Amino acid sequence: MVEGNITMKHRKIRHAHSEVIRALLIEDNPGDARLIGEMLAEAKDVQFDLECVKQLAEGFEYLAAKGTDVILLDLSLPDSWGLDTFIKLQARAAEVPIIVLTGTKDETVAVKAVYEGAQDYLVKGQVNSSLLVRAARYAIERKRAEDQLRKYRVHLEELVKERTAQLSTANEQLQREVTDRKLAEDSTKLAYTELNQIFDVAADGLCVINKENKVVRINETLCTLLGISREEAVSKNCREVLRDSICDTPGCPMAKILNGQERVECDVELEDKSGAKIPCILTATPFRGPAGELLGLVENFKDISERKKMEEELQKAQKLESIGILAGGIAHDFNNFLTAIGGSISLAKLYLKPTDKISEILTRGEKAALRAKDLTRQLLTFSRGGAPIKKTTKIKKLLHDIAGFSLSGSKAKYELSLPEDLWPVEIDEGQISQVINNIMINAEQALPEGGVIKVWAENITVSAQTKVPLSKGKYLKIAIKDQGQGITVENLKKIFDPFFTTKSEGSGLGLAIAYSTMKRHGGYILAESQVGVGTTFYIYLPAPDKEILAEREIEKRLYIGHGRILLMDDDQDLRDIAGLMLDHLGYEAEFAVDGAEAIKVYQKAKESGRPFDAVIMDLTIPGGMGGVETIHELLKIAPDIKAIVSSGYSNDPVMSEFSKYGFSDVVLKPYEITDLSGILHKVIRG
Repeated sequence: MVEGNITMKHRKIRHAHSEVIRALLIEDNPGDARLIGEMLAEAKDVQFDLECVKQLAEGFEYLAAKGTDVILLDLSLPDSWGLDTFIKLQARAAEVPIIVLTGTKDETVAVKAVYEGAQDYLVKGQVNSSLLVRAARYAIERKRAEDQLRKYRVHLEELVKERTAQLSTANEQLQREVTDRKLAEDSTKLAYTELNQIFDVAADGLCVINKENKVVRINETLCTLLGISREEAVSKNCREVLRDSICDTPGCPMAKILNGQERVECDVELEDKSGAKIPCILTATPFRGPAGELLGLVENFKDISERKKMEEELQKAQKLESIGILAGGIAHDFNNFLTAIGGSISLAKLYLKPTDKISEILTRGEKAALRAKDLTRQLLTFSRGGAPIKKTTKIKKLLHDIAGFSLSGSKAKYELSLPEDLWPVEIDEGQISQVINNIMINAEQALPEGGVIKVWAENITVSAQTKVPLSKGKYLKIAIKDQGQGITVENLKKIFDPFFTTKSEGSGLGLAIAYSTMKRHGGYILAESQVGVGTTFYIYLPAPDKEILAEREIEKRLYIGHGRILLMDDDQDLRDIAGLMLDHLGYEAEFAVDGAEAIKVYQKAKESGRPFDAVIMDLTIPGGMGGVETIHELLKIAPDIKAIVSSGYSNDPVMSEFSKYGFSDVVLKPYEITDLSGILHKVIRG
């Protein structure tokens, strides 16, 4: 032991006939180490076998080799510092009580260590021998008590679990016995008292077969299913009547009943005269005489054709839902990437002259990012219907872009007839784009050899005399006409029904989604068709009395401001580029990864007298507190908070009704610097 440079590897402090406690001191200050050793040496009724090391890594080595009863830990070491020192040590020695040694300046960190699991903390310079010894002994005893309590709790939970399982097993057994007994009683009661009353009017197909396999009785329902008359069935062999429909099942029902089985249930397919298959659930039960003797069996055929269709449709819906969830997740991440890409490009262009060649190249990249934005919008529209995020829009460019996109690489061509004076419409561009895209794709598929799809639009005013189910007012009417084979009158009535399709590869959801989307927009969609001539779809969109040109000029203006902004987003790249954009706009930015961190940062800023002028929050934080939960807590701290919700999920109801949730406005991902400057100017400056 060389105390001057704390290489005192082993100090033994012993007293005759007393308890021995092994203690590990992790302390790099020689003076503090010497003082602690002297304090432990003064203990009256306990012996301390003290080992002192200077670094956390040396402590790990000692614990692995020899172990100890208690650890005295300085949080500030050459190879580790602060609360992280305790967390690392606790992970390697969870079973050993730890007492934190701290200076007066580190007391806050020591308290946090106690919250994390330290048994106690002692402030250097404020501790004497008796306090140090008592703290060590209490820490050991508390740790032992906690371990014993934990073991007892685990044991008690196992006992409760075991007893619960026993009771559950007994209860299940009792339930099975009750069910079997009731089925037997019901079968007997049905055979003796109710068979004759319900036989002929039963919704299921019924027949009675004797032990010689002859059909004794058959009801009208089963005759209808088989396409035969009663005369063709009664007294005939069951195989002849049922056309061997149930002979492929695992074991003949009659053989099982004759062997004593009380109930046979299985899936079968009946076959009618035309050879058509009818899926049924067959339930066979014994048919007994007055003395209980077995005379044959009763077979019940329940037609499950509709149920089978519903199961198939449900499987389709579940597949589509899974694809939708995947599409939504991809689009969410993609929007974050696009925000970083588009924001970087828009920011970089501000440092260049418009005539610069690099500026021209960046503009091309910016346009490509905007096209990618349209792709994510379609993915999100497919993944979720949702309430539309409406804004006043001119439809001409939208129709031109969708027509070109939908027919890219197709044999079909399109013709547009769009007057310059078309009224603006109030729509969710993403959702309406999907509606028009679905119709254009259907039109293109109706022209396998190519052709022309005509698209035109006109302003109309709906009145009481207009034959469409819409409120009175101004509307924009869009027509899309193909020259395909057309749709039959019978099928035309069903085209907007979910899952209805005449295509072998179709899901039957495209037009159903279009119909639902138009209803959410306060509009309408209908179709006219003539076989051999073609089909025309008509879309009606509300046209509010709003001017949008000036508004768009304002939106694209770059507003320089000042103030403090808190941005919460889990994507590091997005935080980085958003920080650069905010800095360029004159704002001071701070960041948070999730809601929990945002609340702490906001509270700290308010208490320090430097509150934030606005908060931008991502709506969805995977594995963390998102925008809705966070604004709920922040409103408690600052009821007048100015918060902006941001997301790529434009179809989320929070984005369309943001004020209902406490937000001041919304910014859709991906956004550029002009979008960010405009929304901040609007929210902060009004």
